[in-house]
Amino acid sequence: MSVRNDVASTEVQLASFTRRFVVLSTLRWFPTGLEIPVIVVLMQSRGLSLAEIGLVAATQSLVVVVLELPTGGLADALGRRPVLLAASVFDVVAVALLLTARSPAGFLAAAVVQGMFRALESGPLESWYVDASLEVDVRADIERGLARATTGLGLAIAGGALTAASLVAFAPVGGADALAVPIAAALVLRFVDMAAIARLVTETRRRTGFAGARASVAAAPRVVRSTLGLVASSSALLALVAVELLWGAGMVGVELFSGPRLVDLLGDAEQGVAVFGVASALGWGISAMGSAVSARLTSTLGRDPARAGSVLRVAQGAAVGVMAVVGGPLGLVTGYLGFYLVHGAANVVHYGMVHRLVDADHRTTVLSAHSLASRLGGAASGVGLGALATSTSIPLALALAAVLLAAAAPLYRVARRGRPLVPVVERQPSVA
Repeated sequence: MSVRNDVASTEVQLASFTRRFVVLSTLRWFPTGLEIPVIVVLMQSRGLSLAEIGLVAATQSLVVVVLELPTGGLADALGRRPVLLAASVFDVVAVALLLTARSPAGFLAAAVVQGMFRALESGPLESWYVDASLEVDVRADIERGLARATTGLGLAIAGGALTAASLVAFAPVGGADALAVPIAAALVLRFVDMAAIARLVTETRRRTGFAGARASVAAAPRVVRSTLGLVASSSALLALVAVELLWGAGMVGVELFSGPRLVDLLGDAEQGVAVFGVASALGWGISAMGSAVSARLTSTLGRDPARAGSVLRVAQGAAVGVMAVVGGPLGLVTGYLGFYLVHGAANVVHYGMVHRLVDADHRTTVLSAHSLASRLGGAASGVGLGALATSTSIPLALALAAVLLAAAAPLYRVARRGRPLVPVVERQPSVA
């Protein structure tokens, strides 16, 4: 009986961690969904060229590049909760700056603060969930939790994008800039996210008080150095980081050019934003579906996540290729939806492999290394593809983004050679 009770207690704890992880992921990304359909067009409406918008995106990426590893080391040394709360503060400031910006300098300032937020929030929530689950049961099915959270993330962004499209189309605030209304709504919701983090993220502080915080800050560089050594010594982790580099370079092309391309094809900014908002909602909803079926896909491919990752990266590049070469709004939207269908499944497969290769002491910093790689790829690509789109055409920039995404596929063959620190096990049936 005691064994059954212990199993039941473990399952209850794991279910609680998963629920909190899903709720927090949803709250964190719904405001981002509000911003996605309008942000590029908003900057264009306030006088920025595509090249300047690419520079703004690159600035945010470069700030993350500088801060990514130190903030990851801080989260591993100090704890996930305080770093997440600090990230929320920077997020509120960044959205407020974005809402009031009227010039390239204003948007650059918003990008700098947004970069600080992205560096701080990159990894701690996911690390908290994985560590909390594995502490309760080393055989915990963390991939299922990651899939559910990614599904929630996709649905949150979908709902936010659809809400943004409605806010722009119906302009409920008289006299306001319609494109800015979703940004204002996002600002309000960031406070809700902050309150939820304070309540739902529970952990045993590794160090407490001022002296503890100071010791954690001092320990962060050591954590970073040891993590870099871990990554450098593992060809599998290096290969996965390289995948992230190429993904970041290709993803920024989709983020920067999908909305403006649709506006060009439709010939009207507000109509383009409304249609793109619906497309974004559908895209992230389909991404949620991709996350939900990721485990089934891996099983279909012989329970080999490396093979699944390779197939998914090729498919992702092909979808962006459709956006580049098929004419008209329908072709663009079809490729866009295909891209996000793959996106949801690919993320679950990729980060499931990452988490199995690292331990708790280095988890957030390894995730930060991945984010750093994607930001480096995005920074270079944002400037390069932005300039290419301005001097030639958006379809050509999208075609190059497609090549970058597909080029990551062979790297999963290298990642397959890594020896997991956390065992991959079959799910155990529930005990009645």
